[in-house]
Amino acid sequence: MLVAAIDDNVVGFATPRLNSPEEGEGVLFAVAPEAQGSGIYRSFVVSGMHWCKEQGVRRMVVSTRLQMWRCRKYGAVLVSNRRTRTIRSTSGLAEEERMDPVPAPRSSFKVGDEATISRTFTQDDVEAFSRLSGDNNPVHLDEEYAKQTRFGGRIIHGMLVSSLISCALATVLPGPGSIYLSQQLSFRAPAKVGERLTARVRVNEWDAVKGRIILGTEVVNDDGVQLIVGEAKLVLASFLK
Repeated sequence: MLVAAIDDNVVGFATPRLNSPEEGEGVLFAVAPEAQGSGIYRSFVVSGMHWCKEQGVRRMVVSTRLQMWRCRKYGAVLVSNRRTRTIRSTSGLAEEERMDPVPAPRSSFKVGDEATISRTFTQDDVEAFSRLSGDNNPVHLDEEYAKQTRFGGRIIHGMLVSSLISCALATVLPGPGSIYLSQQLSFRAPAKVGERLTARVRVNEWDAVKGRIILGTEVVNDDGVQLIVGEAKLVLASFLK
């Protein structure tokens, strides 16, 4: 169990676990509203990856079980009174274990550099996205309605699926210090709850003078079906005057 605290107050908790000898999973249960945007989510992901590495597992997927903090807070306090593996980041989390520092922003790339990130979305994720975005199309929420459509059941919002691309760009390649300029997307096939989805980004062009980078982007499922394909353009903040 990973527990985050600020000034001795529990503000979030998550659980890394093994799905198989080859794959781990980081499950984010809850983050207090006052702590959102403080870097806790990323801290949980990185600590979960460290834990999976210690177990000899090289791949970790991230999923969420986010619910209203008021409903989860009491459970988090109980958990924090037990022996736990805590984490620390630059946002000031609890003390027992310091995670590795955030890598320094990269300043150079090669054509062909590639990175991936995987995740399995739950129906809770879909419903949370629907509430946040206002997109309450029943094809995402109503199974009986969705069965009557060409999809044969509920599908995940395309923009929620494409958020995996944003995650890969922001956290892995190019990573911290990069700024989105544009993103082109083509939706090829639907994604369904419970599928493991993988976003892949690949450097197609790198301008070492202007610090601009163009990457091919895609999301595929475990069967290799290409769900989304596109192109992203970014610039490194360190090159901006």
